[in-house]
Amino acid sequence: PKGKASATSRPMTAAQRGRAAGKLYRRAVGVLATALCYHAYQGIKGAADGLLRKAYRRYEVRQRMAAAQRTLRTARQQLDAVGALPLTKVDRFALAEMVDVLKLLRQSAADLERYAETRRKDDFARFEQRRRRTWRRLRKLLGR
Repeated sequence: PKGKASATSRPMTAAQRGRAAGKLYRRAVGVLATALCYHAYQGIKGAADGLLRKAYRRYEVRQRMAAAQRTLRTARQQLDAVGALPLTKVDRFALAEMVDVLKLLRQSAADLERYAETRRKDDFARFEQRRRRTWRRLRKLLGR
C-alpha cells in the first residue's frame, strides 16, 4: 500500500502507513537473514565436500570458515539490534529462531575447522551431527 485511496477505501492514516512500513521492514529482515543462513550453510557444506574430495586444503578451509564466522558474527550483531526494537510475539519468536540457526552455523564452521586440522573421525562426526541439526532448523525457517 502506498497510501493512495482506491475507489472503495479511505486514504491510509499516518499510523496505518507506519504499521505497514514496519511489517515490510520485519518481513525484509526475515527474508534476508534466512537467505544469509541458507547461503552460509551451503558454503560450509561446500567447504566440507571440497575437503573430503581433497579439492581444498586445510588452510583454504580455515580461510573460508574464518570468512563465514565474520559474516555470521556481523549478522548476529545486527539481529541483536533488531531484537532491541518493539516486536510482536511472533516476530520475537522468529528472530530467536534465526539467532539460534546463526549460532549453529558458527559452531558448524568451527567444527569443520577443527576436523580440517585434526582429520579425526570423531571431529568429523561432531561436524556432521551439527550440520544435520542445523539443516533441520534451517528448513523450518525456509518453510520446508
